[in-house]
Amino acid sequence: MQRLFRVQLASTQAGPQQPAWCWVQEVESSGSALVRPLVGTAHPSLVRRPTTEGLSAGQLVLWRGDHSTPVPRWLATWDARSRALRVFAGRSPASGRPRYRGWQPDDLTERNQLPSDAPAFLLDLGWDTPAPQPRLTDDLGPPVANPRATQHMAAERVAVPRRASSTPTPAPADARLILRVLTGRYVLRHAPLERRQPVVIGRNAQFATLVLHHHQISRAHTKVRLDAGGRVWVSDMGSTNGTQVNGVVVEGEVTCHPGDVIGVGPLLLRLEYASPAEEERLTRITNLEPGADRDPLTRLLLPKHLAEHLPESLRPGFRDGGSDPDAPPLWGLLLYIDRLAAIHAQHGEQVADGVFAVASRLLQNASADPMAVVRVGYGEVLVPFVGGDEADARRETQRLIDEISDHPWEAPVRKLSFTAAVGQKLPDEGASDWLARIRRALQQGRSKQGRGQIYQ
Repeated sequence: MQRLFRVQLASTQAGPQQPAWCWVQEVESSGSALVRPLVGTAHPSLVRRPTTEGLSAGQLVLWRGDHSTPVPRWLATWDARSRALRVFAGRSPASGRPRYRGWQPDDLTERNQLPSDAPAFLLDLGWDTPAPQPRLTDDLGPPVANPRATQHMAAERVAVPRRASSTPTPAPADARLILRVLTGRYVLRHAPLERRQPVVIGRNAQFATLVLHHHQISRAHTKVRLDAGGRVWVSDMGSTNGTQVNGVVVEGEVTCHPGDVIGVGPLLLRLEYASPAEEERLTRITNLEPGADRDPLTRLLLPKHLAEHLPESLRPGFRDGGSDPDAPPLWGLLLYIDRLAAIHAQHGEQVADGVFAVASRLLQNASADPMAVVRVGYGEVLVPFVGGDEADARRETQRLIDEISDHPWEAPVRKLSFTAAVGQKLPDEGASDWLARIRRALQQGRSKQGRGQIYQ
């Protein structure tokens, strides 16, 4: 992108009919704009030109005579303060903010948000997109149906997992039906089903109640409603990439049962029962925000803050050793994502970070205390386990591995495997020594015996 702009600017020639790169300094109420040509022009001062609707100060424009072609503001702008062109350079891996690069290699700055003209695929913000507030159907307005037939998607649809056999029927007394997202960065986001309010899934908050920003999801993609008799109905709203129930394309309106998997474009959601406690857990996990005690990528706890989430009897001697003799045993279950470095090398940082973030969120949901799950290293997650003996710790570790391994994963990842190590914290052992001992056992076990095992 920088090379393209450099060549274009350098080749611009003076003349009224020749193309000239300019930046808009001011848009006047009379319908004209004060612009300053940049390179290769005999008019270094401000020039008044007729403008088209939508131009704004700071925008880069290619002018040929009276015809102007504006450059989208999210792509490139002219910084009047530094007198330099700034070009979009992706998102920061740490903060997720858009980055813009100047001419110098080290001239890289971040902005809080993208301009409003950014395309939909750049607005897939993952964790940072807040859950929409529930609204009545009348407030949504009429969704615009897309008359085109279902097309082949740019990204492969995730394979539909096997139907949930553990879903209770009939429903538990204190549970209600919810739609829970299974794949993508919105994993675990959910929406309850109510008779007065159908759930509309889409990427635009103007038309949808469950908003999933994804460039292959339509503004109003799928509608799921609960009728007076307690039956659930699913219909496609004229989307481009279609809707499926258990892998079968939806035509018209079809029934859906607890445990069924709904495909909305490339993403999967499951219809299931959830108790108030389970809904509260999902909400706590999906609403976690980065902070001084949490990792910005995964929202997992940082190691030095683990003591704050342990039982009171384990806190006094946690860091430096020593403990209450009546305190329960504390085990560390350290899980490592196999081949995460290979995924990073083969498919890039964004894919590997997405896998790590989704796996971390799933481990939080599967653990006894989701707020106490710790990020140790890249691909390493520590789950504290209070009480029990070594056999109990191994069973809990295997349960976590099985639950995450059976989860559907987006292409190019088909399946994840984990290697784990368990270790009990000794009474006279500091927290750093305890964690180092578990990591050492994990590394030694992997080097000697291979992956996919549980070591101590």
